[in-house]
Amino acid sequence: MGESNHMHTKMLMSFSALFLAALGILALFLTQRILLHYGAYPGTFAVIILKVVGGVLLGFAVLNWTARAALGGGASGRPLALGNFVHFALVTLALWRPVVAHAAGGYKFITVTVLYTIFAVWFAVVLFSKPNPDRPSSPA
Repeated sequence: MGESNHMHTKMLMSFSALFLAALGILALFLTQRILLHYGAYPGTFAVIILKVVGGVLLGFAVLNWTARAALGGGASGRPLALGNFVHFALVTLALWRPVVAHAAGGYKFITVTVLYTIFAVWFAVVLFSKPNPDRPSSPA
């Protein structure tokens, strides 16, 4: 049972890292294209903001990738889960609003929204479930 739970959290951290890395790289290297695609003027401020967001996403991706084994236990597990939950939950709320209002369409936007929702729920389950007593308190 303990090993299965550890495997699920390792998968969560790995998948979320890959997802965030993909979004971060796209935001960093296709900035103007993304802005034009969604009807935003690619002015200096918008470009800077999207590049900052891309950097943050890439940083979160590296954090999740390097901490894959730590989420199930240890002193760093709970803060990692909390930070990820807050990120995914708040972005999920921000993304669903235009989807529900039919202000943002297209399968790409809806796909990202659904994926953010899945990660928010998954991190909530990890964060708010009871810790596994079989898992050692420090990662090996």
